[in-house]
Amino acid sequence: MCKKCISPKPARTHHCSICDNCILKMDHHCPWFNNCIGFYNHRYFLMFCIFMTIDCIYLITFGFYYYCAYVYQNDELNIISFVINLGSIPSPHGRSIFFTLNAIEFFLCFVAIFAVGGLAGINIFVVSNGATNIELRSMRIPCVPSTYSNARNPYDLGFRANWKIFLGFDDFKSFFLKVILPSSHKPLGDGVDWSDYFKYNQNEHDIFLV
Repeated sequence: MCKKCISPKPARTHHCSICDNCILKMDHHCPWFNNCIGFYNHRYFLMFCIFMTIDCIYLITFGFYYYCAYVYQNDELNIISFVINLGSIPSPHGRSIFFTLNAIEFFLCFVAIFAVGGLAGINIFVVSNGATNIELRSMRIPCVPSTYSNARNPYDLGFRANWKIFLGFDDFKSFFLKVILPSSHKPLGDGVDWSDYFKYNQNEHDIFLV
């Protein structure tokens, strides 16, 4: 029972003080989305972070060589000299606007890789252990068994099963349709009753076909 909502509080549900509401399988409250990340949108949040990180790596990797070929046509340039001379060397042929835009792009992508990539890395670790950020921080459900007890996360069904449940796929075809391509499929269960979650290993090949 939630003491603030005065309503039933299912397992893994937490009351968000910002939203003033109980969130099923709450992971955290995201100020950038102005919403709680929980049972129904955690997958979208993590995929957004992963794809954003990949996109930033792509822009920095291929954009850097494009920038060198376009601005420094006759000069040899490496990443060290680029960082040292960033913003101080005028671009040839009056292409200062292009230089400025590229400098801003590299800076934003560089920062985003560490910020968004770090957030994605933390959530990947959490999902791999079948937990949430709140459970990991509070240690109410430890991801790593305690050295002083046999405590373990009861929702951790193993690395492979955790990810298949989280992303909602069974085989390569469903992985392509539900993970690589945009998909609005619902997660396993309803976030209230976790019986289907614990039965996943017994019905692994047909649980998502219903």
